[in-house]
Amino acid sequence: MILPPAEKIEIMGILNCTPDSFSDGGRYIHEDSIKKRIDEIVADGTDIIDIGGESTRPGARSVATDVEWTRIMPAILYCKANYSGIKISVDTYKSEIALRAIDEGADIINDISGGVLDTEMISKLSGKNIPIILMHMQGTPQTMQNDPVYMEVISEIMMYFRSQIALCHSLNVPIYAVDPGIGFGKTPEHNRLLLSNLDSFASFDLPVLVGVSRKSIFKNLLNLDISERDTASAILESMLLFNGASILRTHNTRNGSYIKKLLNYIRGTNV
Repeated sequence: MILPPAEKIEIMGILNCTPDSFSDGGRYIHEDSIKKRIDEIVADGTDIIDIGGESTRPGARSVATDVEWTRIMPAILYCKANYSGIKISVDTYKSEIALRAIDEGADIINDISGGVLDTEMISKLSGKNIPIILMHMQGTPQTMQNDPVYMEVISEIMMYFRSQIALCHSLNVPIYAVDPGIGFGKTPEHNRLLLSNLDSFASFDLPVLVGVSRKSIFKNLLNLDISERDTASAILESMLLFNGASILRTHNTRNGSYIKKLLNYIRGTNV
């Protein structure tokens, strides 16, 4: 059995401070519920918390910058004040949000468009010494699932990453990970090809982040409602660690912690 490197495995917990995210929209829009969820995520031993203030589900509409900031600011401040051991990632494609978040202590910017939707994102991160996660998305959240088409999905996304990685390097912006963007402008067959070829993206010598948690894959394959998808998500997430993934972006951080602890058990490590 070939095990993924222990030092590279990280669990990223999702915190959607939105009223309309596909899985947990509306659950974490009040400060008390946000703080309680952060406490739970940290208690699970999560490595990164990914805080978002705008839904990016298929068909979701963009929100004003001030609205997005108002939603996520309490979460950033609470994490920073109370939990120095967890990395704060901010899920945004807007450079203004990214800069505000960095000023308040964010450690990572997670851009679903990899710096494409806001063409100033990467240039404004230049010199900040804050890494970006480059995700691939075809189109926008409003249009991405209308009719996604690729001549060859793996090679096209590889070409996209080469371009954005080169841009980041030219502007002295560190890269935290690459994310092929499962479900973001992809058909079920595109998703299958990406998941079965994740190790292709490891060729960039960067961590590969994957987000399959509670996605429509489990509706299409297993006919599971959103509330029933956590077990199947954890099974697939575990499998993906042996296929090139090193960061799991997940809603169920308890399951994420189990995956990491069990992997370390068979390694004989406590990383």
